[in-house]
Amino acid sequence: KYLLESNLKNSFDDLNNLNRMNFMLSFDWQKSFINLFLNAGIVFGNAQNENGILLPFEVGADLKIPSDLSSRNILISVLGGMKSETIFVSELESKYKFSAIENFANENSNWFGEFKFLLPVKDFFTFSADAEFKKNAFNSGTFQPIYSRNVNLINEEFYGQYIFEKSDLTQFNTSLGFSFAVGIVTFDAIWKSFWIDVPSLEYKNNIKSSVSVQPKNAKFGVEGRFGFCIDENYDNVPIIDFSAFLRITRAIRLAVNADDIVKLFTASSRIYAGQYIQRSGEASFSVKFNF
Repeated sequence: KYLLESNLKNSFDDLNNLNRMNFMLSFDWQKSFINLFLNAGIVFGNAQNENGILLPFEVGADLKIPSDLSSRNILISVLGGMKSETIFVSELESKYKFSAIENFANENSNWFGEFKFLLPVKDFFTFSADAEFKKNAFNSGTFQPIYSRNVNLINEEFYGQYIFEKSDLTQFNTSLGFSFAVGIVTFDAIWKSFWIDVPSLEYKNNIKSSVSVQPKNAKFGVEGRFGFCIDENYDNVPIIDFSAFLRITRAIRLAVNADDIVKLFTASSRIYAGQYIQRSGEASFSVKFNF
């Protein structure tokens, strides 16, 4: 696979063209309850800093274990190795709003390890637990804007866009969740945590949950969503959303939707990042016709 990103207007001083070539080989061995796999390759180009050639690889296993608690299997997945990727400038500036990059992002390489666990109970309850370790390898760093401080000050004046910096990140992230469905009611919740370094646009602790009610004939449906972050950079106002629909006939359906209800009723703004705010608090009513 070959990738090319070109600096057509010479806005980047260090590099006019970013070239990357990679080859990958895969090995897979599978039995009834276990799947073992190995992926390995070679990457070379002009975005690897002092490392002209990289050897990414990953080794993993997926297990399906029968359980007395449910007709569904317990699922366990383990994966580890070294990943390497190049992210285009357009992808970075699209992901991180109000930002501008000054040069091509070099190859992003990370040592990583992942663990996933899924425990079903009967046919209505599921518990999940995920853990991930990721550390920048070979001094590659991670390009991200630093919204927490004004790194782009000129004469102590903010000129509108945050500049990217290369950060050396070490991450250990966990995710715990559960879901259950009883009759026409479905509920799920998840708690995601960043225990070491926290990337831009993320918070140390992020809690989300939702509850929905919908019969099998889909005559009507109601859903409520709740989100809250525990972090010194969060404004401690939860995100509460609501949506509902009512099907009048097979061709006509009424729908109502309200996002970020607390901000909507308090007529206040929600911070996106840094000195910027984002749209918060919105309500709508619609009539849908299906032909």
